[in-house]
Amino acid sequence: MSFIGQARVPVNRMISHPDQRSMDEDDVFALKESLGEDVASKRDVFPLQVILPAGAEAWMDRIKANERNLVPGVDGSSLFDDMPENMKFMVYSGQHRMMAAQKYLESAMEAHKKEPNHPAPSFHLRTWLCNIYKPCECFFVEIA
Repeated sequence: MSFIGQARVPVNRMISHPDQRSMDEDDVFALKESLGEDVASKRDVFPLQVILPAGAEAWMDRIKANERNLVPGVDGSSLFDDMPENMKFMVYSGQHRMMAAQKYLESAMEAHKKEPNHPAPSFHLRTWLCNIYKPCECFFVEIA
């Protein structure tokens, strides 16, 4: 695998690599309980290791060159918002953190929908800093 660069990737754009061990739900629950706005910066200290989706090679130059990799756009958007829905980053290191972040985001979105005064999840809660690598045949998985 070849390193492309770092970027904050939306957690809803990630899946576990199929060759990973099964999830430990207790670990995921404990991690979810520890996440929140006040610890969002910890997502920068422990980047996830992810593989760029097959077919998304056009994003390599954007990842290398775009200063928006680490900060949101003016409208709160991510560098990957226009990526087709069926393209997901495969997490090969950090799957429990990814799953905990996805579950935390889900509950934060639910709270925001139920109570309009509850703040919408911030860019830092919707994303995680990732080290992004080029796909190779050994990691190719087609998402249906």
